[in-house]
Amino acid sequence: MDTTILKSGEVALKAIYNIFSATPKDLILDQVSFEQSHDKTLLEVPTKQFFDQYIIDNGVLDRVIHHEDKNGKPVIDTKLVTELRIG
Repeated sequence: MDTTILKSGEVALKAIYNIFSATPKDLILDQVSFEQSHDKTLLEVPTKQFFDQYIIDNGVLDRVIHHEDKNGKPVIDTKLVTELRIG
């Protein structure tokens, strides 16, 4: 079994993508909270860079807060929050 998809956080991003498809297009994601696993060898949250690239690659830039840099490239301003919960 290939667990790379779990270790990269891509599973969480696919879930966000699925939520986008089921919600009105005018709803914009301003913050995402991820819960970090106690065992990072099994499951990790996506990095900001991976999150940003996933959003751009999957054509859902219009669903997140963003702006363009001086070169016209998108900069995603949606906040990512990572929490480690005990219990």
